[in-house]
Amino acid sequence: MLSGRIENFKEYSKFSSIKEFNNTIEIFLTDHKKHFTKGELVAFKRLVRFSAKYVGVANAKIGTLVKAINEKVNGFGVSRSTFERMLRKAKDLGIVSIVNTKKSKGGKGHNVYIFNTIDVLKKRKLKYCENQEKPCCSKDESSKFERGTSNLFRN
Repeated sequence: MLSGRIENFKEYSKFSSIKEFNNTIEIFLTDHKKHFTKGELVAFKRLVRFSAKYVGVANAKIGTLVKAINEKVNGFGVSRSTFERMLRKAKDLGIVSIVNTKKSKGGKGHNVYIFNTIDVLKKRKLKYCENQEKPCCSKDESSKFERGTSNLFRN
């Protein structure tokens, strides 16, 4: 995919309205806010704000996003590595898909960040559960494997 203006990526939007997008983000944060640090949450919320023109799609460079955060809070923002760590976590949790672009003259271009809907998140969770060979053992099964205590000082 070639890099370019945000208008080129509007077909990647998975949301019909900004309200639907905001509800999805709110539900996601309710479930997964504990996985992010304070700085990562600031970075995530800024990425969400950059995804408003075409709902759920952002194509800003990481440097631009970090600069916008730092200007907003007078230089006490987040670092590039914090932003990249947030992206890895968000991708692993399934809320964001990242598509790399290429420049027309060759080389790597900017990334396109596509937010997923709740349906995609639920399918991902179900798929993860299906891959489990055996569910965790119950209390009855775990009692079979308890070790007996021994007194080492007994003669």
